[in-house]
Amino acid sequence: MKRILAICIIFLGNWQLHAQQNIHETVYSHLSAQDLIVGETLHFNNYVFSSQTGRLSDLSRLLYIELLDESGQSVHQLKMPLSQGTGSGSIYLPSDLPTGNYHFVAYTRWMKNFGDFYHQRITIVNPYQVPKISTEEEQRWSVEFRAEGGTFLANAKNKVVLRITDQYKRGVSVAGKIISKSKDFSLAVKTDEFGFFNGIITPDVEETYQLILEKDGGFIFHDLPKATAGGESQFSVVGTQDLLITKLTSFDREKYSLGELRVYDNRELILSRPAALNTSISLDKKNLPAGLLRLELIMDGDKPKERLIWNGGVSALKGAVKLGSKGVLEKVNYAYELVDSAHVSVSVEKVDYPSHLVSMQAYSLFENKINLGLSASFYDSVTVEQLDAVLIFAQWAAPKNMPAEVKWLPEHRNGLVQGKVINSEGQTVEQVSLGLALPGILPQMTAGVTDGSGRFVLAYDLLYASDDPRIAVLNHEEDLQVQVEPEFYISYPVFENPPLRFDSVSVARFIQRSIYNQIENAYHRSETDSAEQIDTNQFGQVKSYRLDDYTRFSTIRDTFIELIFEVGVSKNESNYKFRMRSKDLPSTMLDQQPTLILLDGAFVSNQEAMELSPYLVERIDILNRRYYFGSLIFDGIISIHTKDGDRGGADIVGSSLALADVTYKESQALTIPSPQNNPRFPNYQDLVHWDPHVQLTGDRLDLSFYTSEVLGLFEIRIEGVTPAGQPISRRAYFEVH
Repeated sequence: MKRILAICIIFLGNWQLHAQQNIHETVYSHLSAQDLIVGETLHFNNYVFSSQTGRLSDLSRLLYIELLDESGQSVHQLKMPLSQGTGSGSIYLPSDLPTGNYHFVAYTRWMKNFGDFYHQRITIVNPYQVPKISTEEEQRWSVEFRAEGGTFLANAKNKVVLRITDQYKRGVSVAGKIISKSKDFSLAVKTDEFGFFNGIITPDVEETYQLILEKDGGFIFHDLPKATAGGESQFSVVGTQDLLITKLTSFDREKYSLGELRVYDNRELILSRPAALNTSISLDKKNLPAGLLRLELIMDGDKPKERLIWNGGVSALKGAVKLGSKGVLEKVNYAYELVDSAHVSVSVEKVDYPSHLVSMQAYSLFENKINLGLSASFYDSVTVEQLDAVLIFAQWAAPKNMPAEVKWLPEHRNGLVQGKVINSEGQTVEQVSLGLALPGILPQMTAGVTDGSGRFVLAYDLLYASDDPRIAVLNHEEDLQVQVEPEFYISYPVFENPPLRFDSVSVARFIQRSIYNQIENAYHRSETDSAEQIDTNQFGQVKSYRLDDYTRFSTIRDTFIELIFEVGVSKNESNYKFRMRSKDLPSTMLDQQPTLILLDGAFVSNQEAMELSPYLVERIDILNRRYYFGSLIFDGIISIHTKDGDRGGADIVGSSLALADVTYKESQALTIPSPQNNPRFPNYQDLVHWDPHVQLTGDRLDLSFYTSEVLGLFEIRIEGVTPAGQPISRRAYFEVH
């Protein structure tokens, strides 16, 4: 107990230092699959890293995970421990889940201060239920227009980007044209599969332009914004092999105004140059960091301009490789050149189409900064020109600074319970003592005092958290209420749920997959966990009275009077009182502090303890010395343990506290055993290889696994991070015939 209190004191004293070193955490989860059926298991490995450095974070040691249905209701919650920023787990999908879109979210308690979380949409199919077929609905398009640098400037060449999406934020490939209303101008438009188009427009002053798109045999019209004729400047970038040339242009070519060009790498200012209107500034690419950079132009009398650029080629982003065809139950060997000491996870999964799950690299370098929701296939096929157009369209997510008031402390070493204490009038009450009792095989108790705002933070050991924790106000006569903050988010933004389409081929595929899954489950050898009952004490040196070793008396009161010398029992009317005969306090100091009474690790009143049947009690532990518990003091502790651990039907003090389970069982590495060693064992797995924790000891990853008896397209995914904080993403595809 003293160890837990010491940890708590150290933690509360030093968490600010850790927070300053890693003010903004980010989560990425490598999921084993994007489409599953009920009866299967979703495996995942989580990476918690610093948004500032990209390195794995050790600030938080606990991750919160939820699986939400289409309505945003949670169907599964769990907490899992983190070790140096990583932790793996799994969620079994029960047979009562309906077919639909589901949303995997993950975050740390510290991230709740910023409203952050990781989100990924997956599909779950229930072949045992008739799916709810989505009715065909009219596709509704949204048109977004961006000019480079944020200004659509008249009488100047403007790089412009259009993005057309449907109501589910999916890109729409469509043809059309941009025309002027009063002059003979026409620009053909054809968006790509992600909904993007980029081109050059030199708008005339006071001219209006319109986008015309073909849809369902007809046309839709969208007015573009008017070009700016004065007051603002245009900020454009031209890239050569060695240079980035920034141009600062105003409508009035003779206008001269001073300003500043700033270059940011992530959130750090790395370069600042004086700037002037109607001039150019050349930046040597070799002197700039590789990757995504933000250029900001600040001019006198003009609002700031922003331009995102990618310094480097795109070959490193294209992680997909085609490996050709493989046979059934064939051994596959493949090697990747990576970075020494990198931490990666590997999945090899049957897919019906290339993955839409965002990669670690794309998420870390792009999606976490610009939030466009682009699929992994975009980065597989992207060109330098296409990426530049997307960055013209994109807007940099504003950095989230430390909030003025930190509500959620990071769980650096222990789990935390936070809340407040209020009186009958709804007012918070300060300097109130509280206790958190966690019964179980290894019971624990923690205590604290509310601050000047009536709030409290109680730490508990995650390893020994029970399924029936209780929290109570201690030694206070006023009727007070404890309000505990929920562990998980109460609500989330509305996530997109595109309609699911099932044709005869996909239906047949899911039925076959369900049959294969049943066969696998029939042959599955489950390993049961054996829990050893540990007889331990949470308060150190105590004297234990096992009642089977003595003559049993008919009441607990007689048991104390006849057997337990250290405790005196008195009764005033109907109220019982314990008087501890302390071995380290003179008699004049006794009864100055209360005696703590516990029943199976939970708080209990003197009356309830005395009314307990002694035939239900296994032992009574006595600590007859003064015990300092944080800011609380007890003149001894009486801990009663029943035979069945069920408190003998007694009413305990305090309200039940709903703490989600902490899952310590990590996702295990899975692979198909050698068919030569198991020639008669069926192998119908879609997930043929999963390894959540690969710690490289060199710069080479050698993969070796067997294919299953399932035919079709398989995807190898490798996700991870280097010691320097660089994200790693590799993908490969092969066909099994």
